[in-house]
Amino acid sequence: MLKGDSFILALQRKRYRYLTSMSVLYVSPTGQDSHEGTANFPLKTITLALQQTQPGSVVQLLPGTYQADERFPLIVPEGVTIAGATAETVTILGGGPLERTMGSTTLAVNVAVVLGEIALKFAKLPSPTPRAAAY
Repeated sequence: MLKGDSFILALQRKRYRYLTSMSVLYVSPTGQDSHEGTANFPLKTITLALQQTQPGSVVQLLPGTYQADERFPLIVPEGVTIAGATAETVTILGGGPLERTMGSTTLAVNVAVVLGEIALKFAKLPSPTPRAAAY
């Protein structure tokens, strides 16, 4: 397991009292989406990993920059955690349109990651455009 997994496991168990097993999907920029998502055979895209998750899952990002082949914004389902080894080794670079309504105004913003209730841990989200954000 990568450093930090025990903290994430404790967080997940606290939030999901009845969770008996935690699913961890590994992702690497050098992986392949035809792989199983294990530490030895990681997926290539966060996009595919998020499609395969369920509440209590962890998407473990291996070091690298995630940009190619991703479909932005990345929508993180409620109860799913995205974790990287450290913020210095994991970068998510990109963004896509997301509409948000504020009162009677609808805004289209450029967003990299849309989070449910859980957190994004140990990953940088540098903004390639001044209006990119994480929600």
